[in-house]
Amino acid sequence: MPEILSSREVFRGGSAAVYDVRCSARRCGCSGEEHNAGDSIAFIRSGVFVKHTRGTRIVADPTSAVFFTRGETYRVSHPGDHGDRCTSFALPAGLLWEALREFDPRAAERPDGPFPLTHAPADEVSFLLQARLLEHLRRSDASPLAVEEAACGLARRLVRSACEARLSGPSRGAGGSPGPRGDTTAAHRDLVEACKVALAARAPSRLTLIALAREVHASPYHLSRVFRAGTGLTLQRYANRLRLRDGLRRLLDDRGEPAVVAVECGFFDQSHFCNAFKREFGVTPGRGAQGHLLPFPRALAHLSKLLQD
Repeated sequence: MPEILSSREVFRGGSAAVYDVRCSARRCGCSGEEHNAGDSIAFIRSGVFVKHTRGTRIVADPTSAVFFTRGETYRVSHPGDHGDRCTSFALPAGLLWEALREFDPRAAERPDGPFPLTHAPADEVSFLLQARLLEHLRRSDASPLAVEEAACGLARRLVRSACEARLSGPSRGAGGSPGPRGDTTAAHRDLVEACKVALAARAPSRLTLIALAREVHASPYHLSRVFRAGTGLTLQRYANRLRLRDGLRRLLDDRGEPAVVAVECGFFDQSHFCNAFKREFGVTPGRGAQGHLLPFPRALAHLSKLLQD
């Protein structure tokens, strides 16, 4: 019987480790309870899973990074048929809390409680860097200092993004009117999460708005409005981001040819894929297929520059 979950260590330094994690689980309910012995961050390169913890559901797809923290218990379910692939960064003890205190000083008041952040938006810089780092580690030895510095930089960037996302939630409606009630806000959040699952579980299939709305039990108008308010993206932009990140994974993980990857990811042709890919990542798919995305030292320097206050 084939192994459902595999985790291959590609780097271990004095304070951090990097793993290539692959899960072939098909559509299924919750797993047994799992327990974290340390802190880590998972970038989802393709596929989708749902993390169930503290009474909440976190949809883990390629637009997000998920925090797994020491002492936390959780369950995992798989709403799609294609499993998932992740890059997991094991972090030094206390690093996430230290980063959180930088962006949320109130965190110092609750050091004994559970880490309050569950996930963060993974923007194109963070996603590209983790993909490039994994590829670099597969091909050659790397400086432990450079890899550990990259892991710290990624953790800091993600914690900041998560804090900003929490603060940017709408508290008032249009024109300064009171915002939605708590039960309405929860319903909108659940609708957005259900839509994310539907999009990620079926990529790169070309869903229509009507079909998608029917699947999540909403009207097309309501779904379009709520999704954009909840994510800051249109449904089409979000779906394209999923397809492009899956395309990057196919180029690097599977050594796919750009023309083939374009079709597999649902683009009209290679030109359409190339233009969209370059807008998202700043390089062409051809360079990606040759392993010539941002060279790792340049990518690390780029991230460091972006992280400067």
